[in-house]
Amino acid sequence: MPHANNSHFRCQGSSRSHRSNFERDVRLATPGAFNGGIFLVHDRRHPSHVFIEKRISGRELRDGHAEREVDSLRHCDHPNITEFIHYEIQTYVGYRSSVGRLIIQYCELGDLETMIQNCRRRDYRLPEGFLWSIFWDMSRALCHLRTGRDATLDAASGHSITEIQGWSVIFHRDFKPQNVLLTSRGRGRWPRAVLADFGCSVTQDQVRRGQGSLIASRFTGFFAPPEAPYWGLRSDVYGLGLTMHCLGRCIATPHRGPGRGDPTGQRYSSSLSRSVDECLVRDPADRVSAKNLPATIYRRWTRFENEHPGHTQLPPELFGRRRR
Repeated sequence: MPHANNSHFRCQGSSRSHRSNFERDVRLATPGAFNGGIFLVHDRRHPSHVFIEKRISGRELRDGHAEREVDSLRHCDHPNITEFIHYEIQTYVGYRSSVGRLIIQYCELGDLETMIQNCRRRDYRLPEGFLWSIFWDMSRALCHLRTGRDATLDAASGHSITEIQGWSVIFHRDFKPQNVLLTSRGRGRWPRAVLADFGCSVTQDQVRRGQGSLIASRFTGFFAPPEAPYWGLRSDVYGLGLTMHCLGRCIATPHRGPGRGDPTGQRYSSSLSRSVDECLVRDPADRVSAKNLPATIYRRWTRFENEHPGHTQLPPELFGRRRR
């Protein structure tokens, strides 16, 4: 595809700066089924400011997935959800083709899928405190998608979280280890987990407007809830449960039927196993809700930390790609 200069594209919804301020450094991933490649970029005005560019294919633009992804990210404002930076559609003069450029937060420690692979190669057991930290971060991310709020203070007080009036619930629909990123920024004891890749997402408002459906047209089958392809208010909780199951068992894909039992294995506490198991209840009506989950996780994690003081430093070789 030929290069397009500034006069050959149009920008949509830039939240911070014009695309010309971003310079591509290196490709992190080749084009996949739902994207045209993932790149590391930096802001030319501030070279130390590094971001991710997700190239969005023309097909994604035409079928509405790109618009739904950007709309979901724009509505989120939470430390455990990838930060939206900039979005544009680039149209090439003389060609009947367009691509989208989505600029988002860069998490320098990679993703949980890579960490699991590295743990398997080194036969390394992740400390339970780290698993609780991931569980806590992701429970707050899902609670924000469900309610629009940050659950931190209410969860510490033992309260369930009420939805912001007028909030349009966001259904992620692709919760898996690959889409949970890690960063050392803004966190002390453990890396901060960040939920990413909203390419399969839809919001309640989009469904009401006929711009999306609660019947998902695509999702990762290994991590889908029993009710799929239908996605309800507690479906993403099941994906979180499967992600924690994979992290605890150090496996790339879930075992068949990991619920009701010991989803994280005997190496970890019964409290952690029970918490994950509550996310894996097959009937959504009996599954723990995203509104109540943070308070449960906070209470049980706090009890674990009090009973097991001390801290284990994670080896740096467990993490994924870093900024050069």
